[in-house]
Amino acid sequence: MRRGLAGVFVGMLTLAGALLMSAPAGAVQTTTWGVTPAPTSQGQRTSLAHPADGSTVHDVLIVYNRTAKPITVHLYVLGTSYANGVYQFSPPKTGLAADTTIGTNSVKLGPYQEVRVPVTIHMPRGVKAQTLAGIGAEASAINDGSLSIMQQLVVLVKANPTNHFAPPPITKDLFPWAFIAIGLITAAGALVELERRKNRSVRSGSRLRPPLPAIGPS
Repeated sequence: MRRGLAGVFVGMLTLAGALLMSAPAGAVQTTTWGVTPAPTSQGQRTSLAHPADGSTVHDVLIVYNRTAKPITVHLYVLGTSYANGVYQFSPPKTGLAADTTIGTNSVKLGPYQEVRVPVTIHMPRGVKAQTLAGIGAEASAINDGSLSIMQQLVVLVKANPTNHFAPPPITKDLFPWAFIAIGLITAAGALVELERRKNRSVRSGSRLRPPLPAIGPS
């Protein structure tokens, strides 16, 4: 198959986040199908963006058919970076892409049907800059004269830096130090209580001591 210039153009529009006519807000689509992040209580979204707080996020991507004919869309995760105004894509071996999984790699859509696909993202912790991954979507090539055009779309996954300090999780390595700290606090408390009792005993003894006999001529 030959990839036509029109197919590359669709990919460029998608990566730039351009919206085509009649698309849901935040969606990227072709003339026959599209993908979009599921809306939240805050409304429509343009990407799957969450704080990089070390949590596991369960999100949803919607894949939909715009035609009266059945269609199959294939999904996959992409390593993604952004530099000098250009997105670069690679196999999902490391980074956020390695920690992003999708519920299925193939979506079969009936006429005008939409399917919700679960996405699980294991967010990093303590990143200083936005970290990216991509979810690629691809349908069967369409013929345009002598050209075979591959339709490919991408929805970005974003891990955004957090502004607050997140304490590290408690691990087994911290437990010995916890026991030592508890022991020191307990020992200090016992010494204070012992000193308090000693002082109380001395004061009580001075009150109960009988008076000394008078010394004088016999």
